[in-house]
Amino acid sequence: MGKLIEFLRTHYASTSEKLTALLKHKEITFELLPVFFRPNSVVYMISGNSGAPRCLRFDSGQEKTFNGKTCFELSCHCLTNDGKCFGEALVTVQIQKFQGVMKIPSLGVYPLEYHADKQKVVEKLTKRGQKFMFLRGAHYRKYEGQAFYKDKKEVRKFAVSGRVMIDAASFRENNPNYFFPSIDEKPLEDDDDPDLRRRSLKGLGSREDCEDCEDSEDISSGNDRVVTKGKAFCPPEELILCSETVYGFCFLTKRWGQYFLLSST
Repeated sequence: MGKLIEFLRTHYASTSEKLTALLKHKEITFELLPVFFRPNSVVYMISGNSGAPRCLRFDSGQEKTFNGKTCFELSCHCLTNDGKCFGEALVTVQIQKFQGVMKIPSLGVYPLEYHADKQKVVEKLTKRGQKFMFLRGAHYRKYEGQAFYKDKKEVRKFAVSGRVMIDAASFRENNPNYFFPSIDEKPLEDDDDPDLRRRSLKGLGSREDCEDCEDSEDISSGNDRVVTKGKAFCPPEELILCSETVYGFCFLTKRWGQYFLLSST
């Protein structure tokens, strides 16, 4: 094993030196993306749907070609609720091939550690994650902002001002053909394993999980509509991975949609 490690260090010495030199100036090349993104690291991006910041956990990446165009595709995961359970869902993001050197923040998606205001991002997304965890079951809310509905490959946005019902289970019942992310469900028996426990996120949090929701209007039903399969577990550091949207129904427009949590739900 020692000889193998020594060989790898020698073989990739020039690559490592080049990467280190670029990172000092917060720069990167397309060819170095496979060694730049580290598995299990948190990456930052702006959501194409909401225009809001979001974080994902990076799992793996590879260079791919679609319709003659080359890109680096990142396989990541976020935490979401599909109306049946809460857990990890696959998210793929692409960085189109570019020439020469590029500033890391210009990639569109990049490791959170390179964000100029990392701490503020973490605080903001942690609070949003707390709200996401709190909005389980059926919740009657006042909402001002935009929502969207995915119709096949088209995303239809619409403005909302008024009362909405946040209810992922009812959304699923009334929109059976809607695209829901496939959630990774893991057994809960190995609850002593921290890593396995992190990946065994089923059910949703309680009111105690949301510190900033005490003054929000809540006319929730006594019985949760979401089917839970075990005790909720979401460490504080994982809250930044929660989805920026929840499923619901607008009473004014009579439309189902996904509502952004940055609005006053």
